[in-house]
Amino acid sequence: MYIAKEFITTAIELSAFMILWKKFRLKEEKNFLKDIIIILISSFVVAVTSNMKVYYNMIFSFSAYVCLVSYFYRKKFTAAFLEFCLFLTAIMILQLISMFTLNILSLNKYLEPFLFNLCANFIVLIIAIVIYYLVPDKINIARIDSRIVYYFIINLAIYIAAFKIIWNYDKNIILHNIVVIISIHAGLFVLNLILYYYIIKMNEEKKAMLIQNTYNPIINNIIEEVKSKQHDFKNHLNTINGLVELTDEKGVKACVKDYIKSLNYSTKSMEDILYINNPILGAIIYNKLCKAENTNIDFSYFVDNNLKELNMNDYELSEVLNNLLDNAFEAVDNNNREVILRITNEDGKYIIEIRNKGTTIKPENISKIFKRGFSTKEGKNRGYGLHNVKKIVEHIGGEIQLFFEGDYTIFKVLI
Repeated sequence: MYIAKEFITTAIELSAFMILWKKFRLKEEKNFLKDIIIILISSFVVAVTSNMKVYYNMIFSFSAYVCLVSYFYRKKFTAAFLEFCLFLTAIMILQLISMFTLNILSLNKYLEPFLFNLCANFIVLIIAIVIYYLVPDKINIARIDSRIVYYFIINLAIYIAAFKIIWNYDKNIILHNIVVIISIHAGLFVLNLILYYYIIKMNEEKKAMLIQNTYNPIINNIIEEVKSKQHDFKNHLNTINGLVELTDEKGVKACVKDYIKSLNYSTKSMEDILYINNPILGAIIYNKLCKAENTNIDFSYFVDNNLKELNMNDYELSEVLNNLLDNAFEAVDNNNREVILRITNEDGKYIIEIRNKGTTIKPENISKIFKRGFSTKEGKNRGYGLHNVKKIVEHIGGEIQLFFEGDYTIFKVLI
């Protein structure tokens, strides 16, 4: 009977836990069956180990839950454990608030411990459901760099362990000082979140500097090429003058016209890039033009929006465009080597559209194309590009579409 009670209480608690985790971090898949399996297995582990010492119970139950989430959602264990610690701290705060509410209503005097805990966890579950439906989807917890992940794991894990030990030793210590405990708990949680945000901010600035350092040489190459074009301007004038002097009156017009046409064609791409009022975007396109020339790909672009107003960091823009363009370049075959980039506005939304001819995606792979680790190409470290693109786009409130039009495979980003 005791094990059954532990199972029921834990299942309700983990349901609230999973709802919050799904809301803020596990957005990629809405698979209800996976969540049920995780909750049932984890609750069973907690119930079976509930008669063990608190340390072993915590190790087995926490490890089981994190391993299951890591396995089913293909997350790294360290990242899953960090997120687990953050959401467990949030759940504890909600549990303390619900217990404080029940104490004010004096229900602790009339309810046995099992019913009291059941009511407290049920209140937490209701709060989690309200948060899931009322909090905007744009709010997200950013992914943190793995090199600093261990600090948060150790910090929060020690804090949670201490709280659990006190709770299991004598919960009245917490219940009789619940206002102080809530204040300390909430204060430490907010402090950790502030530090978490600060480190992420520093990490983003570091990535931005890396992008700047990556594309500054490319931008310098563009400048040098413009200077070279300016330097050659006199030579072109001398060539035209030579054509006028050496060609007869009937043929001079056609010769000069053909020469100017070839000159315009050779400088058109560079002139178009100079009109792009976004250095990173211009550098990416220039880099792909050079790559296309070296690999004999017919790459064209149309840009009537510089994406300057877009709520996207430079390194995110670079990751989105480079991944999509690299995929398009790799997909072309020997007979159809055409890639087109279009950046514009439609119905008040920013549009990034990349289409290519060549190898098409098989129908059975369409539903899996954005999944982490899935790739139609052979080799290690594949299957992360499109997954990362989708994650970045959805993080800023956009969406990415895949469709086919004639011989073209089209990826379309709408933000």
